[in-house]
Amino acid sequence: MALRLRLSELRRAAPWLGVALLLGGPALLLQPADPLALRLLTWRPERVLDEPWRCWSAAWVHLTPEHRWMDLVALGAVALGGAWARLPRQAAWAWAAAWPLLHLSLLLQPTLRSYAGLSGAVLAGLAVWAIVWAADRQRPSRQRLIGLALGLALLLKIACIDQPWARVLYRPEGGGFDVAPLAHAAGVFWGGLLGLLGLLAARERRPGK
Repeated sequence: MALRLRLSELRRAAPWLGVALLLGGPALLLQPADPLALRLLTWRPERVLDEPWRCWSAAWVHLTPEHRWMDLVALGAVALGGAWARLPRQAAWAWAAAWPLLHLSLLLQPTLRSYAGLSGAVLAGLAVWAIVWAADRQRPSRQRLIGLALGLALLLKIACIDQPWARVLYRPEGGGFDVAPLAHAAGVFWGGLLGLLGLLAARERRPGK
């Protein structure tokens, strides 16, 4: 993907890239399986009322170096892809709001005693991108089809691979860490819902409405 972003386009992409930096910067600085980070920053349902920062900080903690680099590479792809896609400002706000909400949604699965990683937030960003491209009638038909295909791929991943209704955790073949399917599903849900609401709100503010 050739990224040739002019200065004006970079300014437009700044909120989206800013959310990616807030997600990825601390994750890059924290060492995987750091004992202090595991104790203070990971998602733990029994601590969320007293320590609400865990709704954000869980994304920064990783269990292994492989876990961290896989998440950071995926985050970088979503960050640069979203900038190239010229996503509107409200898409960045939707992504930022989905970040804590997806972790809060893990309360729906009380047997999930801890969670850490960026994958839910990365999928939330992809879901925002998909819904913005698919549902914006002012975009070219090719972009809308790509958005629809991306959204369908995310839904198929949740339904066919993650299956959050059937299991709390699973370990991918060859992986050295467990995956929490509900975090993936919650990321897709909140990213899609908030992306759509932001798009509808922006449409109402357009001249002539």
